[in-house]
Amino acid sequence: MEKLKDKIRVKVIMLPTESKSIIRKIDEINTLVFDPIMKFGNQHLYFISDREIKDFDYVVLGDGKTIHHMSPTDMVDYLESQSSSTKRIEASTDPSLHLPLIGEAFIQKYVKEQGDIKEVMIEMSTITWGGTVETTPVEIEKVVKMRKDYTVIISPIKDNWTREEVTELMSRAFNMGYNYKGSVTSRVSIDNWIAQNL
Repeated sequence: MEKLKDKIRVKVIMLPTESKSIIRKIDEINTLVFDPIMKFGNQHLYFISDREIKDFDYVVLGDGKTIHHMSPTDMVDYLESQSSSTKRIEASTDPSLHLPLIGEAFIQKYVKEQGDIKEVMIEMSTITWGGTVETTPVEIEKVVKMRKDYTVIISPIKDNWTREEVTELMSRAFNMGYNYKGSVTSRVSIDNWIAQNL
């Protein structure tokens, strides 16, 4: 079985832009087109998440229309208001943001589906620090995993699982709970439940 990868669920949104884009929205007929030549109706895609917002992250503000680059001063205001409607941008089709890019294959699929893809999963990598043979490295941060061309690795939202995947997810959940607070139940009882119910 393939080991489950670290992934997060992100929302897919599209916003108008004045900058160059290969996605066009023709309002008169409410249609999206993939076309790098036309000069009107430019749109960019953004993958947004509920992950913690930090200094210098790009975000979509609570109005759902405004892209903003968070400064330390903005962070103070944000932390005071704790606006849950402000979302972190994880990736975009806008290269000027210097974020991981959304690949052309996904863009074409999004246009073909006329914007009917609302959520996807993207792969993450863990940045760690330290660690020796005797100690475990400390997890510092999760970052968006990219291919060599700086595009994110995307997969559809999964809505069914194999027995092996459920077993691995349950093992991960048990280990996280054990490492965090100590076990409330034994590992043997979890294994027994899996054997009886899956």
